Amino acid sequence: MKNIAIVCGGHSGEFEISMASGKVAYKHIDKEKYRPFLIVIQNQQWEWFMENGEKSPVNKSDFSVNNAGETIHFDAVFNAIHGT
Repeated sequence: MKNIAIVCGGHSGEFEISMASGKVAYKHIDKEKYRPFLIVIQNQQWEWFMENGEKSPVNKSDFSVNNAGETIHFDAVFNAIHGT
């Protein structure tokens, strides 16, 4: 199963619409084919927003997240960032 980073948020005035787009993509992605991760960029923080409401930092040096000791790298990115 491919790990897909759905990246949203960003630094523009379009932050909220980007968040909405990211959440829609996350909701509708085929979870039988893909393992999606909602990655939110806000200020200087890059975080994985988990389904249970918790957040975990993204390792920007290799674009990965850690889940209970497992380092997860992404196979593809769905870019839901709006604006400039």
